Amino acid sequence: MESNVVMYLPLICSSECLMRLYYKVVFLIICLHVLQRSKERNMEFIESLAGVIIWTENLDRLSNFYQDSLNMKPHSVRPGFVAFQFGDTRLSLGKHNNVVGQSEEPYRIMVNLGVSDIHEAFRTLESRGVSFIRSPEKEHWGGWVATFFDPDGNLLQLLEAPVG
Repeated sequence: MESNVVMYLPLICSSECLMRLYYKVVFLIICLHVLQRSKERNMEFIESLAGVIIWTENLDRLSNFYQDSLNMKPHSVRPGFVAFQFGDTRLSLGKHNNVVGQSEEPYRIMVNLGVSDIHEAFRTLESRGVSFIRSPEKEHWGGWVATFFDPDGNLLQLLEAPVG
């Protein structure tokens, strides 16, 4: 129905104003068609979390903490950048000229690191000198969390998902 109206609009539109309206209608119909097609295909713009980058001025210090204290193995190392891979997700560390000193608002973003046994992970990290601000605690949703800072003052949290 809409396409029939659009086809005949140029024949009945004689003014410039009506022609602009015609082009707007055509544009809207195309947009609606594209939107409908994307809904039919069940397309979503964001399909997953690809990764997180933590920027620092002291990459060596931060990278050593993640590798030595947290026992994380680098997936890739390039000048000024280290990436750790977990399935399809990467946690990366990079040197950035606009980052200076400690994190000024560490509670703004928290990186959750999944573990299967939070109590064992907690004991191991404490033995490696990691200071926790929150010991393992069971959450109301059934999982366990324990919270600590990295050397730049970024907030990290061990997370053990609930069983079942």
